[in-house]
Order: sequence, then structure tokens, then C-alpha cells
Amino acid sequence: MQKVILTTIVFLLLSSVGYGADWKYFSSDANDNLWFYDIQSISRKQDAVRVWVKFVLSDKTKKEYIKNFPKTPGMEKTSYTKDRWEINCSKNIKRVLSSVWCDTEGNIIMDKDYPNYPFSEVIPESIGAGLVEIICKKGAGGK
Repeated sequence: MQKVILTTIVFLLLSSVGYGADWKYFSSDANDNLWFYDIQSISRKQDAVRVWVKFVLSDKTKKEYIKNFPKTPGMEKTSYTKDRWEINCSKNIKRVLSSVWCDTEGNIIMDKDYPNYPFSEVIPESIGAGLVEIICKKGAGGK
């Protein structure tokens, strides 16, 4: 019950903060992290689709991030990450173009671009597969 209440509160907080994005919930994972995509950020060019994805961290994942990045200032305040994904629908592959790590107020803790990051196959029944299914449907995802 506590997880349901916490998830509802997080969802309400995220939906009330605009920042020009229209975040739509699409999944959660085994560690209780929440996954959203920004409907307004979807851009299509032939078979390539780009979209911003928000990953709201659970307490367990926050602890892992702090452990894995002990020298990054502000890492203990990380609340979510936003990643710019590029998806090739016909080949069923995706890659990350950039990543921004933020605190609860949206202040940037760390950001990084990945100009040469390789594409990888979308793993069936994964979080990525769920988003690809939504985004790659003709006219899906709000566009």
C-alpha cells in the first residue's frame, strides 16, 4: 500500500511540474523505478525517432548511484535522469544520445552527450521494448 501511495505522490508531483514537457508514464521496473516519455519531444525523420525518456529513481537505485559515483558532487540529491533516445523502428535498435541527471527541483547534477554511442538491439519484454512499441506505432506517442 505504501508503494502505491508513494507512486501516486511522485506521479502527481511530476505531472504538476511542466517545464514544457508532457511526461507520460509508460512503465515501472523490478526496482520500483518509474519510466516516462515526453510526448512533446518526439521527432520523426524517416525511420529514426528521437524522444526524451525520464527515469525516476527508487530509493534502492539512488543508493546504487551514490555508491557507483562517490566523487560526483550532488549525486546524493539525484531524483531522476532524462535521456535522449534515438530509435530505429524498422531495425528494432536504440541508442542514448545524451543524459541529464537532476535533483527534485530539476537542477542539473551531471549531464553528458554521447555523440558516437552505438545502437543496440532492443531486448524483448524490456523497458526499452515497451517504449519502442509505443513510439514506433504510426502516429503513436502523441504525434
